[in-house]
Amino acid sequence: MVYGSRKKLFEYLHSESIENIELIGSHGQTIHHVSGQSSLQIGDPSFLAGKFNVPVISDFRTADIHAGGTGAPLMPRVDEWLFRNIDTAIITLNLGGIANVTLLPCINNGDVIGFDTGPGMALLDETYLVESKEGIDLGGELALKGNADKRLVNNWIKAPYFLELPPKSTGRDQFGIDWLADHRHELDSLTIVDKLATLSLFTAKSVFLACEDFIRDNKVEHVVISGGGIHHSCVIKTFGGTV
Repeated sequence: MVYGSRKKLFEYLHSESIENIELIGSHGQTIHHVSGQSSLQIGDPSFLAGKFNVPVISDFRTADIHAGGTGAPLMPRVDEWLFRNIDTAIITLNLGGIANVTLLPCINNGDVIGFDTGPGMALLDETYLVESKEGIDLGGELALKGNADKRLVNNWIKAPYFLELPPKSTGRDQFGIDWLADHRHELDSLTIVDKLATLSLFTAKSVFLACEDFIRDNKVEHVVISGGGIHHSCVIKTFGGTV
């Protein structure tokens, strides 16, 4: 219903009539994901097909799993089409609830690699919601006021997922409410601003460590960042400091 109600927004953003659409690709909203085993999304493709009267392609993640992949992330192929070039290596970072990267070496200098690095905004958003009972830390303004506990982050970054080699994927099942419950005894001693600063560092450091070898071995001149996390000034500032 939500996707189907966005006709006017699409036309406004793209200056294009909805009637000119020939095909829709809908990956849905993930509500459950187990890397390489199962992935479940909401968003009925048959509803969209009826709403817009065009063919709809869906179930990308389950198709990827059936083909031997992990089901996420989906962006690496698009990133390769958009950004790969012959002169420089590029990293694209998508900061959604979970963070993922695409590592694009120069053409003829290796394969494109894409994988989930770990937490993106999920832990930050869940923490703020529990503390404030509403909304999000808009722009990361509260997180910027806090002091990150580096000792905690250095311990968290030793978790098995971060030691796995790509391709790999994860989700809120691994870095979400359950993760916060498991680490509550560590976080309860911190103020809300320090919690947010610490989780911002966790996101930024896990992304950097995932890219570290690629940065060292390639001439990386550009990092392209997308997703809702681009508006979180603390994560972006912290990531910039690590790179």
